[in-house]
Amino acid sequence: MKKLPSFAKQISTFSLGAIILYFSLAFMILANIGLTPYDSAILTLGYLFNIEYGYACMAAGSIMLLTHILILRKKFPVRELLQLVIIFGGGFLMNFFVYDLLAEIVLGSLFLRIIIFTAMVPLVAFGCLIIMNADLMSTPLEGLALTIAKKLHSTLGIVRWIADGIFLVVSIVLTLIFKLDWTIGIGTAIGLILFSPLLDILKRPTLRFLRFLHMRTSFTKLEKATKIG
Repeated sequence: MKKLPSFAKQISTFSLGAIILYFSLAFMILANIGLTPYDSAILTLGYLFNIEYGYACMAAGSIMLLTHILILRKKFPVRELLQLVIIFGGGFLMNFFVYDLLAEIVLGSLFLRIIIFTAMVPLVAFGCLIIMNADLMSTPLEGLALTIAKKLHSTLGIVRWIADGIFLVVSIVLTLIFKLDWTIGIGTAIGLILFSPLLDILKRPTLRFLRFLHMRTSFTKLEKATKIG
């Protein structure tokens, strides 16, 4: 297979990660058994402000990007402003997948929905890692979590696990106070247990996969994301 120029590798790697990430998230929403803590909090905010999921993602992503900038200040990499592509492009893409492309699909049994949701969790983590590995930009949440992990001498997985606990509390509190539809369910428990550890577990398989496709691989980038100290 002919090797691609460096920038073309970054673009192709990022595009692959984005497609895997958002298509998998759309199926998790379609399963309708609750969402991972982060997505549960986003959907809860969507219910609170009566906006579609993708628009709620845009708002949350913008807040995280701003927080990331405030933490790093002058050290914030200018190219990470490309997160705006994920924030707004991803939001519109999610709305298309959820409310248009997959809107007519109905998953019958609870068992089937649990199987599909569980299968999507590692794919979402895989997509996030591919985007990070492209070294073009990070997803807003993972980029912020990685920065916090470095400052705390921890790992991306551990920081995301703590963040998931916070998102879970936010979802519960807002739902109870404003009497919103619940976005927490079996899927939330599955996501809480599996997603954060998978960010650490799937690092090396992600690199092997991308090397096989002759796409961009940045061992140092992902090593820092999973190394303590």
